[in-house]
This record gives sequence, C-alpha cells and structure tokens, in this order.
Amino acid sequence: MDKWFTVDRIDEDTYIISEYRHWDHIGGHKYFPDFYAHEEELGLL
Repeated sequence: MDKWFTVDRIDEDTYIISEYRHWDHIGGHKYFPDFYAHEEELGLL
C-alpha cells in the first residue's frame, strides 16, 4: 500500500499532515452554514 499520509515540516514545531485519499468526506460541508477553507482549495469543495 502506498503511503496513506504525507507529512511536511514547516518549522521545528509545526507539521502539515495530509490525507490524500479521503475525497468521499468533502461533500458534507453543504450541511454546515459556515465552514472555512484556504482560498486555493475552494474550487475543490
């Protein structure tokens, strides 16, 4: 199995942990009146 998560280090105390294979979970945002996302990701939502 390929790596499930990617881990990127920003600085000594900060990491970004991403999960690239769970696209089935992004559709639920329509059930929340307010949600936040990075402006570069809004097209994916």
